Amino acid sequence: MSSVLKVDAIQNTAGTSALTIDSSGRVLKPVIPSFMVSAAGTWASLSNGDAISFNTDSGNQLFNNGNHFNTSSYAFVAPVAGLYSFSVQIYTAQSDTVNAFAPYLNGTIVKLQGATGLYLQHGEDAAFDETTSLTFLLNLSASDSIKVHAITGSDIYGSACMFCGHLVG
Repeated sequence: MSSVLKVDAIQNTAGTSALTIDSSGRVLKPVIPSFMVSAAGTWASLSNGDAISFNTDSGNQLFNNGNHFNTSSYAFVAPVAGLYSFSVQIYTAQSDTVNAFAPYLNGTIVKLQGATGLYLQHGEDAAFDETTSLTFLLNLSASDSIKVHAITGSDIYGSACMFCGHLVG
């Protein structure tokens, strides 16, 4: 025996819309935790361990759906447990030949195998301005915190840097 559930929307008991299905079958989730933020300003020098000051979440295409990204601490705080997708893009170099960055989970660098961290690095050939980027997935618990730090002395061009993420499910 098979069943078909025919609904246009799903809400919680307080009436908040959690999911809608339009007439073409597209599923919309209007309150999914998501953000795209940038760092304000031009060139800034960071020391090893400094968090990138992603402090701008409005204007143009920037957003902070649910306000789970804290522009004062520069961290995304997971509102619920689940799988999250993140992307980071950093415009770097200026006068440096090596610039490196890494995502941190609850204050500790995100690791792959053994002691190897998940890094973004600008090449070591010359001091040319470049963009480096990283996309990664993390299973997070509620209240886990993600931010991006410099892991060497590094220069960034703030307004050309971006950090974004969203709950996958």
